[in-house]
Amino acid sequence: MLVKKHKNKKDRGLILLELVVALGIFLAVMTIGMGAVLEMYGLNKKSQSLKLVMTNLNFAVESMAREIVVGTDYRCDDSGTEPFDCPMGGEGGKAITFCSSENQKVFYRFSEDLKSIQRYVEKDEDEDTCDEHSPDGDKFQDITAPEVEIEKLHFFVEGTGTGTGDCEKQPRVVILIEGVAGVREEEKSEFSIQTTVSQRVPKINASCTY
Repeated sequence: MLVKKHKNKKDRGLILLELVVALGIFLAVMTIGMGAVLEMYGLNKKSQSLKLVMTNLNFAVESMAREIVVGTDYRCDDSGTEPFDCPMGGEGGKAITFCSSENQKVFYRFSEDLKSIQRYVEKDEDEDTCDEHSPDGDKFQDITAPEVEIEKLHFFVEGTGTGTGDCEKQPRVVILIEGVAGVREEEKSEFSIQTTVSQRVPKINASCTY
């Protein structure tokens, strides 16, 4: 006696349409997932690149601030041979000159052409004074990395003895820096830094009553 076997519908394979739909859903999920992974990779790379650049910038600013704080005779914008103020509220100066703790003439300035912060030390073996200064423009060296573009650098100097009420002020310098950090266009980030340093050497002025 012949017995007919009826196949259950659940046992049959996927038809072509179901296979295409499943494959389409899989590809859509994979595309979204890969996009998220690539975006996270790009953000991580940007973060690492920006971290390296900002480390260099912070080191340059810290070095400049440490040298200024132990210096004396601040001259804003390399103005003359005497200490000179450019107080807050004005445009400030794009350069600063001072006498270092080793009696060397130190210059910091903003290079608009190279978009960098530059430094120059005038070493004079015959003199042990900072009374006169004549910076050599060809000997300035960049202290910021090429990946850092400085757009603005302002020095605000107060308390050098050339302004009203300076008897009550210890000389100080406010440094304001703005720029862009990063190599590739998609990795660039804007930054703004402000720091204040006060002269460590106590100010003694014979014309003032303390």
